[in-house]
Amino acid sequence: MSKVITFKPDQRIVAQLRQAGGITIEQGMKRAERRLESVREQCTAMLDAKIEALAAGAEDNVDASALYAGASEIFGLAATFRLQELAEAATSLCALLSRGEAQNRDLFTQSVAVHLDALRTLRQPRLSGDAAARQAVVAGLRRVAAKGKGEGQQ
Repeated sequence: MSKVITFKPDQRIVAQLRQAGGITIEQGMKRAERRLESVREQCTAMLDAKIEALAAGAEDNVDASALYAGASEIFGLAATFRLQELAEAATSLCALLSRGEAQNRDLFTQSVAVHLDALRTLRQPRLSGDAAARQAVVAGLRRVAAKGKGEGQQ
């Protein structure tokens, strides 16, 4: 039988918030946001590279576990930088991969490809200021996911 070990790292911000005369929660949040902004460009470049690597890997072979790990990383980065639609698309891909190919391998492979195309599309600069277009991409993914689950079919 193995023993569960819980690890809780020390966080400077928590210590500062608890100290008398330390920083307020609002100050701590502003600091954290400034630090995130200072690495935004670097992280979004990494996000784009992850999307391309995922797509390249999927072209060779649909390895669901590797794709899931990559999609999960994309979700984490997208959510951190408040890229809502990109986070939703990555979540949808994770859900698709969790369900697996079930009975129809072709539909599964096509659904994965559509999700990867959506991730690429959502990162295009022309969509950055067009919330309606980004939402339309996510709505399309919902339809693909519903078809994959067998919903909406007669």
